[in-house]
Amino acid sequence: MTVVEADASGGSLAARAGLEAGPGLVEWAAMAGSPRPAGELLDQVSRPFPGTSVAVVTGPVDGAEQPQDSAATAYPAAGGARLAGGAAARARAAVTALACEPRLLEAGDDRAVLLDAGQVSAAAPAWPLLARADGVLVCAPPSLDGLAAAFGLAREIQAAPGCTAEVALVAIGDGPYSPQEITAAAPAALWGVLPHDPHAADLLGSGRGLAARTRLARAATVLAARCAKRASASPFPAPGPARDATADAQPSRLVRRAPGRRWTRHDGVTEPPAHLALFDRSRMLPHATD
Repeated sequence: MTVVEADASGGSLAARAGLEAGPGLVEWAAMAGSPRPAGELLDQVSRPFPGTSVAVVTGPVDGAEQPQDSAATAYPAAGGARLAGGAAARARAAVTALACEPRLLEAGDDRAVLLDAGQVSAAAPAWPLLARADGVLVCAPPSLDGLAAAFGLAREIQAAPGCTAEVALVAIGDGPYSPQEITAAAPAALWGVLPHDPHAADLLGSGRGLAARTRLARAATVLAARCAKRASASPFPAPGPARDATADAQPSRLVRRAPGRRWTRHDGVTEPPAHLALFDRSRMLPHATD
């Protein structure tokens, strides 16, 4: 499975997992006019997400270097939207280009593509992509305001012209409403409940894998299996080896020598790129000790 970070406000996966800023969403959208097969193009910009068997196409992040000619580069399919600017501007241009060239998402029947569109509305650049999807998961906390917004969005997607996607809900975290109460009132099926599990989320987000015994891993496995049954692609790949947080004697550091994740300045001093400066994982994981 390939996860595409298509949030028009910019990305965070590359920084959280210590990946290089690209290639990613921006480079992928720039290939919109290429005659090459969509699956081949997707392979060119996707990278393994550390600790999992999932590939990711990361969104642009502020602080990352841009190509010198980026100001002169535009997406013809998106009305000439420019590559240059901050992360949000580049992400919005890239998502707009993808919406105009949905062929890029047709990676083949043997591959599932999960598009993370972030916060969407009918005015969002990712909106046209929702109608073309096999299914749409609307995620929200099980609270009054969260569910009210989710129910309204689900109805709006279902009523969108030409929409054939199956819309479902996913409850995120804890709240006053039980799954039974949500199911009774929701305009779409509740496919899963992902619990509030910050320890497991930190492990996954920092590229250290997801321990199979955590509540988050168990709930995510159930949700993934249900998605796989409904998707036109083959079932999702089996999860990677279970990781036990207690097995790591040292905390995950921002600078490390893991294969494919080493950064060196021109003077030979190893340090992370600028877009990783704010993501000191030794502080993100307070349970880790030296």
